[in-house]
Amino acid sequence: MSFESTQAPKTFSSRIKETKAQTMSESREIIECLCNSPQRLEILDVLGDARMDVREVMEALDSPRSTVQRNLSVLERQGWVERTSSGYTATTVGDLLCREFVEMGETASKIERMAPFLNTANAPGEVAVNRLSDVFVTTPDPTRPYAPRKRLLEIFGEEVDRVRGLLPVVSFVSVEEARRADADGEPNGEYVVSSAVFDALHDQYAGEGVDGAEIDPPAHIDVWVYDGDLPYGLFVSDDALALAAYDEFGRMQVLVESTSETAIKWGKRVYEAYRRQSTPPSKAATPSVAGDRELVE
Repeated sequence: MSFESTQAPKTFSSRIKETKAQTMSESREIIECLCNSPQRLEILDVLGDARMDVREVMEALDSPRSTVQRNLSVLERQGWVERTSSGYTATTVGDLLCREFVEMGETASKIERMAPFLNTANAPGEVAVNRLSDVFVTTPDPTRPYAPRKRLLEIFGEEVDRVRGLLPVVSFVSVEEARRADADGEPNGEYVVSSAVFDALHDQYAGEGVDGAEIDPPAHIDVWVYDGDLPYGLFVSDDALALAAYDEFGRMQVLVESTSETAIKWGKRVYEAYRRQSTPPSKAATPSVAGDRELVE
């Protein structure tokens, strides 16, 4: 009598793990092939929109023939470069790999530069790093403890027509300054505040004997209340975007800025998404106790 061995069917999660492992292995082989000689990526780059013979590639890269020929042979075996009677050219796959590899490197570099922000923000995963370019990061140091806040004021100075933003933290001092400001005409600021900030504002004024219904923003600022926590500070105008991360005491610790059109468009979309889910202060629920975050002096 013989017994046939049976295996339990693979679960969906196990198949996903196998697929992920296979994908990582294939990706590692591609990365190793391109990184074993940096010139291979350079060759794909120069051949992206051209057809060159070995001599022309040598001149473009200022490299000896033996090195260029060796790397061309590797790329040809991989199917990323093809040779014709008139020279070498990158295949569609080779051109796409080159572009994606360069973009991956740029994204990795941005992640490194933004590390102070990403390690401090409440929900860094919501930040589309690939949308940000030419980022500049400001952090405090012993000689400049308020450098991020100062830089924010420099970016969005009086000459900026309109600023929109997300405020997970609001300084009581800044609120009072805003209320006393002499501004005429159309609102030049529009902000979404977290419910915790609204709660803290309410309790601050309530402690001074002010009716909660009287907590209105100044005429030149539109305020909306988001029922929940905001992941980070966001400030956007037509010319600049800034992201702010705060410590557990509500102090600004990191400011990331960008003036790229793509970053500004992304920032405006994020703001509008939160704005659509928010309500005016007059319709926000009146709290009985302060929120988790208090106003920062």
